[in-house]
Amino acid sequence: MEPSDYGFSEELIDLLRRWHVLWERVASFDIGEPVPEPSAADRPELKSLKRLAVAVIKREVPPDVQVRAE
Repeated sequence: MEPSDYGFSEELIDLLRRWHVLWERVASFDIGEPVPEPSAADRPELKSLKRLAVAVIKREVPPDVQVRAE
């Protein structure tokens, strides 16, 4: 499946890809290893991309769908 198969806008696809690339750079994927916290340098960008993505999702989904960022 591709993001476009879900009807995501190019704006949302770009935001999610940028967030994922950054997260892959800071996360550990070794099974059994705790996932480290992002560095102080990476946190602002991760938070910014998350806020932007949530705003776009809220704009794109029907009004009866509740969107929460946790």
